[in-house]
Amino acid sequence: MAYADPWGLRKVILLPPSEPSYRAANNARDIPGICLVIAHGNSQAVSGMRSAKDLSKRLEELGCKPKEPVILDACRTGQGDNSIAERLAKERDGIVVAPDERTWTTPWGTDLDKPYPSVGDGFPFNRFPDIGKPGRWDTFTPSGRVTN
Repeated sequence: MAYADPWGLRKVILLPPSEPSYRAANNARDIPGICLVIAHGNSQAVSGMRSAKDLSKRLEELGCKPKEPVILDACRTGQGDNSIAERLAKERDGIVVAPDERTWTTPWGTDLDKPYPSVGDGFPFNRFPDIGKPGRWDTFTPSGRVTN
């Protein structure tokens, strides 16, 4: 779903409305001049799309302009070498910002400001952020990663 607020600011929510994180996605502030993408992800895919070309095409279909900077608010999309964020920056010939760890929402429908790993593996430990080990939002350009 692409959402434009009354001022024309755009964000792309690639989550089903039944998803618990959808409320926080809908509440997320739009940023002028940025294509904000809120989805599930990992280092190699965003909402099941493994190809940066397919993801770029989908973002353009949903109203993100070519070369417009992208923020991927999706877990671990900037983690490791040749991540989906790095490939998307090359594909779009523009800037992509993505987390190296999980992104988190609160029960009251907001996002935590930084990505964090889970406190542990498996349920229930994977349901809680380890706030003592903050991750990063990394910036990717067509020539590679610029760590923030």
